[in-house]
Amino acid sequence: MIKADLKNMFFDKLGIGLDKPDLNDLNDKLMEAKNKFLDEKLGFKRLPYEYEAIKKDLDKVRKLTEQMDTIVVIGIGGSDLGTRAIQRAINGLYYNQKTTEDDRHSKNIYFSGDTTDPEAISELLDVITLSKTTFFVVSKSGNTVEQASTFAYFRDLYLKKNLKPQDHFIFLTDAVTGTLRELATKEGYEAFDVPSDVGGRFSVLSTVGMIPAYLVGVDVEQMLKGAADLDTEIKNSKGKMDDILTYVGLKYLYYKGGKNISVMMPYQYGLYEFAKWYQQLWAESLGKKVDLDGNEVHEGQTPIAAVGPVDQHSQLQLYNEGPNDKVLTFIAAEKSRKDINLPDDYTGAEAFDFLKGHNFHELLNFEQETSAFALTQNGRPNATLTIPQVDEYHLGQLFYFFEVAVSYFGNLLNINTYDQPGVELSKNAMYGVLGKKDYEEVKDAFEKYKAE
Repeated sequence: MIKADLKNMFFDKLGIGLDKPDLNDLNDKLMEAKNKFLDEKLGFKRLPYEYEAIKKDLDKVRKLTEQMDTIVVIGIGGSDLGTRAIQRAINGLYYNQKTTEDDRHSKNIYFSGDTTDPEAISELLDVITLSKTTFFVVSKSGNTVEQASTFAYFRDLYLKKNLKPQDHFIFLTDAVTGTLRELATKEGYEAFDVPSDVGGRFSVLSTVGMIPAYLVGVDVEQMLKGAADLDTEIKNSKGKMDDILTYVGLKYLYYKGGKNISVMMPYQYGLYEFAKWYQQLWAESLGKKVDLDGNEVHEGQTPIAAVGPVDQHSQLQLYNEGPNDKVLTFIAAEKSRKDINLPDDYTGAEAFDFLKGHNFHELLNFEQETSAFALTQNGRPNATLTIPQVDEYHLGQLFYFFEVAVSYFGNLLNINTYDQPGVELSKNAMYGVLGKKDYEEVKDAFEKYKAE
């Protein structure tokens, strides 16, 4: 299970900041936040237990795509960040370039629909063969501009090549409503259900993340099991503090004390996309104008996605000596799935003799530990979450850990953690600019803004 090392969040290590009585003083509020979470009927809490329910979908999609060598995920935000995180963590940065017999895989995977940058879309066309590609269009509504425009463009390419789009597009969308569901019913596209009670940023353990991951060899059953085991541990500790609650309580106290930036800095290189998934989860869930009582509060802790050791050499100067307004979370692994020993003989390169007897995983963890040491020496609060290794089981735990953490944090802030009203104005303005019906009023306001 995930181990949370929180000692560098306390006064006796930092020389400043919180003491343990501060956390004890918050105990009643923390238990209230946890109990509320346990009692709430939240859709994402159900997902870790649904492998058997989605297995028929996995089998069906495997058959639908068995003649294809490439899949492309068309989505944005919660519709693709989680899948990107899974792919990078489990299959690695160079997955699509693997050609050796031992590493060969059945399908390449690419991502699109997260931008309307024509250069990025053109680059995708350079590396795929349309006749051998399945596009997964991921959106509950089907109306997101980036996803809709990307789908429309590629659909048109198939039509111009006299290829049937229905053979190359699969929708992951709402079971009943939305443009994609209507199109699937009307035009005969295959469509798989996205749970209506699960928001996009919490959907990684649903069909949204599990179907594409399954097609590129990820053991999704183990991923869900990891999340389920963590969920069981939380339920079994009802009425007690757990590691997630302690972690959140400390972050909350620092946030209320003025540390309104949360840096996520994994040291396993494959978890960088996970940090970017966290960035959306934390920002969109906690950044709220009003609380549940209607009071204007403007809450939120700004998340930053970093990765060690590269950002140790580009951002750590700021974190150590800049404004003391941040809380850092490191993620480390006890071992790497593959490790490399450094040479034993440095004849002719004696300056590097200090590396003798070490391996790369050791170096990686030493770099994380010395970064934590430096921050602590400078009075900068930091926590370290450690997993045995980056694999499906523990990645599932990491996803669920932070979904629970942001739920606890939102309860402490007395906000709606699961909506995103601040996203809607810019989306609606875009619809208006493009001439979509019923968005004339926001278009007029935007044009007035442009003219001023």
